[in-house]
Amino acid sequence: ATPKSVLELMDVKDLTLAHVKSHLQVSLSLSLIASR
Repeated sequence: ATPKSVLELMDVKDLTLAHVKSHLQVSLSLSLIASR
């Protein structure tokens, strides 16, 4: 694997992690609102 492809893979991982985290936060806040 070339350094460039490794960097691209890392970028994708970071993006998906951030996406999952933000999605989890939205789901949590929605469930908190719904449970009131």
